Amino acid sequence: MRGDGGGSLAALLDAELTPYRTAADAIETAGPSLVLDARAYSVMALVLHELATNAAKYGALSRPGGKLAVAWTIDAGGTCDITWRESGGPEVRPPSRSGFGSVLIDRSIPYDLGGSSAVEYRPEGLRGHFRIPARYLTVSKARDVARPVPSVLPPALDVEDLAELCVMILEDQLVIAVGLEQILANARIEHVVTAGSESEALKLLAARTPDVAVLDINLGVGTSIAVAEELRRRNVPFLFATGYGDSANIPAQLKDVPVVRKPYEAASILASLQALVQRSS
Repeated sequence: MRGDGGGSLAALLDAELTPYRTAADAIETAGPSLVLDARAYSVMALVLHELATNAAKYGALSRPGGKLAVAWTIDAGGTCDITWRESGGPEVRPPSRSGFGSVLIDRSIPYDLGGSSAVEYRPEGLRGHFRIPARYLTVSKARDVARPVPSVLPPALDVEDLAELCVMILEDQLVIAVGLEQILANARIEHVVTAGSESEALKLLAARTPDVAVLDINLGVGTSIAVAEELRRRNVPFLFATGYGDSANIPAQLKDVPVVRKPYEAASILASLQALVQRSS
């Protein structure tokens, strides 16, 4: 559903909700043709997936007769307002604790896009209200977008030789950074330092030189090129991580740096780190 410049909001919703269309009228979506840029697309894919999964497990889509309506509009300033309305499902009660999914829904859009998120746990059905700033979207005619070609990975991976490494992560999107931290933790890599900006990463480097690093190329404000050049000066191997379409920002002198795609798959990123360490040893 995604191409180099992001993707269609309608197509993203269709991809997330199609598995739960148990009846012809169970799900309604309506709004203008809208294309999200790569950053907004990745954030909304996570938020909408969490909302859809919760609706199917506990909400309106968990029983026959339940309904979900998703509508979006564009205001005079170009901001997108999205409304998520569930009805006809079990009685809704606020969660007793705030889990990872709730944090993702509440914080991702404000943290990563500077927009807003609000969720109401009404007894008759969950209501969600989300605002995406105009700079992350384009209103246009519907268009087809290319599907990314998956990389071919080895079926099994021995990562014991990675356990003692110190890994630096430079990633400005909270959810993606935490996801990568979890992948590394599951591989028993305990020494992980994470930075959300170029300046923060350079401060971490002043205190400690990591064994290997994963650098997001685009940081929302600026890039990670200065950090890459400092790592190269210290002979520290590293990977660039990109959303689709970000590779054009890599300068000529760093074109030889391996590139991995986001969102991460555990096997892919661990295999890439292992190959990087083996080549540099």
